[in-house]
Amino acid sequence: MYGFWLTEEGYHVVHAANGLEAISLHRQNPFDLIILELVLADNDAFETFAELRRMDSPPKFIATSKSNRIPAELHLKMARHLGAHRTLAKPFTAEQLVAAVRSVLALE
Repeated sequence: MYGFWLTEEGYHVVHAANGLEAISLHRQNPFDLIILELVLADNDAFETFAELRRMDSPPKFIATSKSNRIPAELHLKMARHLGAHRTLAKPFTAEQLVAAVRSVLALE
């Protein structure tokens, strides 16, 4: 769904099934921006985040999270502390996502 919203706005979207795939895809063709869900099933999202930030051409980040055992606000605060450019708590609207993407991509 989120990819559709961005595609409709003219952005090229690549979907990674998990953190390891995101790292592999970024190594092959570096992304300008990664939207990272902080509650990943197969991999610690914060490890993925750290690995991507250590790369020669680190992308910009928008971190997203929903509340589960740990409140989303705590995940998002940790992501901001680690250098996420923006954070979004789920659920969010198409307008909120597009505005976040535009603002992050405008950063130099």
